[in-house]
Amino acid sequence: MGINQHIARAINIFVDAGEIHDWERNKLHGYKMGALKAYQLYGEEGLRAYHLHQALDYIKERISGFSRQSIFGEISKNLAGIPRVKRKVLMKVMLKRAYRDMPKNKPFRLNQSVIDQIRRDFIRWAVYRDLPEGIINFVLYHFGEIIRDILLEIKGSNI
Repeated sequence: MGINQHIARAINIFVDAGEIHDWERNKLHGYKMGALKAYQLYGEEGLRAYHLHQALDYIKERISGFSRQSIFGEISKNLAGIPRVKRKVLMKVMLKRAYRDMPKNKPFRLNQSVIDQIRRDFIRWAVYRDLPEGIINFVLYHFGEIIRDILLEIKGSNI
């Protein structure tokens, strides 16, 4: 994408550790406040870095959501037929254990329909936030690589 590494690192810190989390970045107003601040601090390049960082975070959140949904579905199937109250207690315990142990389990695999859904969701998300066309095209062009990198990152850490 041609973004200066120092600016990219500064934006990563700004987004991940800064006040932006207080602005509820998944809401449009918070997103735009963060974009304005990135532009004020680092100009056009900072704004591009901000949009790219947020796009990658969004895709990672979607992948994590699908993996959690699949775990929830599997546990639900295994608890079918157990009385409701007991099932709720077991579900909490099993989900907590499953999420904690996720990286130790076999890596979550996304099928093509899930990847296609994440791609469609990303496009809607990006258009709603007025991401520059260049950022959207870059992400879509490299979508397969981005998915692979995120899955490797998830495998090595807790979701």
